[in-house]
Amino acid sequence: MLESEQYRALKKNPEARDYRYAMAKALNIARKYDGTEQAYHDLFAALETVEEGILTSPSLQESSIATRDAEAALAFAPKHPREVNDVLDIANASLQRVIHRAIEDPDASNTLLMNRIPGVLLPPGAGTVTIGDETKFEAARFEPRLEEVMSLLKTLGVFSDDVIVTTGDTPEEKMREVSYIAIDIPRLDRMILVCNQVGEATFVIAGRIPVRTLLSTSKEDLSELSADRVTKIIKNQQWAERLVHALTHGIDGAMTPPMAKIDVRAEDREMLRAELLRKYPTSAEWMDEYRRDKLQGDDVEAYGRKLQYLTTRFGFSGSARRIAAFIKLGRKIYGENDALLMAEWLRFGERTPEEWREAIIKKIHYISRLDASVRSGYWPGATWTKN
Repeated sequence: MLESEQYRALKKNPEARDYRYAMAKALNIARKYDGTEQAYHDLFAALETVEEGILTSPSLQESSIATRDAEAALAFAPKHPREVNDVLDIANASLQRVIHRAIEDPDASNTLLMNRIPGVLLPPGAGTVTIGDETKFEAARFEPRLEEVMSLLKTLGVFSDDVIVTTGDTPEEKMREVSYIAIDIPRLDRMILVCNQVGEATFVIAGRIPVRTLLSTSKEDLSELSADRVTKIIKNQQWAERLVHALTHGIDGAMTPPMAKIDVRAEDREMLRAELLRKYPTSAEWMDEYRRDKLQGDDVEAYGRKLQYLTTRFGFSGSARRIAAFIKLGRKIYGENDALLMAEWLRFGERTPEEWREAIIKKIHYISRLDASVRSGYWPGATWTKN
């Protein structure tokens, strides 16, 4: 344990104080790191401050940044020494938690856009062999390939708020035990199809295709889609290198840099809107669905997203099981000028703040008059209403 006198001396040392402050700030950012572009810049700005202090500290003896990093950790924070790599490890662990939470509960993810579509992405083709007797096959093995892809994308200037991720159902009675994952990357004009199960190939599609198309496209069909658009990559030592090349080079072999940042949440809203229009082509069918479910809304969803999530995704809060919010969501889907929804809104729509204030004032006035009448022993009855 550090002796109190030595600790007091460190507290008075301006180099140690500045180092601990900068490192504490970097650690705080790392623990909240979610992989977004802003979080990435915040983290590395904080680490640059730490490294600048290490490089300019006159009391450190080591020459290289790596050895001075270790020396500073022991000299200035001996109780809990942390180096820059430790901060990066904490940030990486935080990002893994963000990804895992998004996979387990897409609606709870505020950073990574994760959809779950009913059906199998890249369903097995006619030639796929079913599992049959499990004793004749090795147990399936898995790798964190989604996390690996996200790390690679970061090196290309693509972050967690630049992608839309979609998972599907697991094929029944087939060799594949987990779903393929579609990673739509508007900023690169690419789509990656990756599976965490060992033995499954990774595909990169130049350009983007509707994710629903993948429900009726096998891996064999995908390979035949267009030889110059689809790159199949087997997981080996060149996997990462080939993946980066497929993401950054066009059909002609020329390098294609990332485009300007694209609002993937707006694209996700449009995708959800298209899915809801496919399921409920008219506003009349939309309202019929609400009435049929008797305010429950259990069957209304898009890409695994329930109504409560959809209201948030389309920019407003409140339970969509209330008819006012349901109509408001309908107007986001079918247009603000849809005649039926405008009529329904006039019937059931929420009051404006001014209307609520007026109603509350009237209610308070009524209660005060009623209370005064009761205390005076006079029950107003019909004559009170005339006053």
